[in-house]
Amino acid sequence: MAEFRRNAAAFRGDSISGISVSCGSAGAREFPGKDLTQLIRIADERMYAEKKEHYRRTGRERRNTRQ
Repeated sequence: MAEFRRNAAAFRGDSISGISVSCGSAGAREFPGKDLTQLIRIADERMYAEKKEHYRRTGRERRNTRQ
């Protein structure tokens, strides 16, 4: 996951200056006894926490993409 985030942050394309990616993960080894639905819920919660922290850290408003 860390390598994926580094690659996304470093991306520069011909048509766009960069991308940001929101993702969350949760695995059975990390959460033994959880079923697939519970793991998806945990991954989703982590993704939204990551997004919230990103917007707090950057001071960007997520609905305004022209900043």
